Amino acid sequence: MSNAGRAGTGLPPGRVTALADAIRTVAPLDAPADARLRQFFRARPQMGVQDRAFVAEGVFAFLRHRRSLEALAATSEPRLLALATLVRELGKSVREVEAALTSDERERIVGDDVGRVLRRVKVKVDFEHRMSVDHTSDNGRAKTVPA
Repeated sequence: MSNAGRAGTGLPPGRVTALADAIRTVAPLDAPADARLRQFFRARPQMGVQDRAFVAEGVFAFLRHRRSLEALAATSEPRLLALATLVRELGKSVREVEAALTSDERERIVGDDVGRVLRRVKVKVDFEHRMSVDHTSDNGRAKTVPA
């Protein structure tokens, strides 16, 4: 998974695909997640260290926030959950994530599922960020609000 598919600062499409495949592998929770992820990596020896780190971080972020991501994305489709995880949990911009879509995916679903999910996720992230900024002081502690 090289940088060949990279457009500007976007994500390489292969990384998003690998993350979606890993989520598909680990999501059933029929074995410990770390064991399933280890099997996933062993079956793909061509993945480099950075790709493995990216996928591992994404899978465990997905598992930590699975319920809220599935509710927010309104789907259990691994590809859409991978995209939602990247935007909401890993802080990738919607533009970076959209850049990782193949031309077929862009034509087929960007206006529908992916576009809807990413817009919903982005709005949620912006709202959460705004709320955390509004309710914390410069030192990161909650502001006291007079009663």
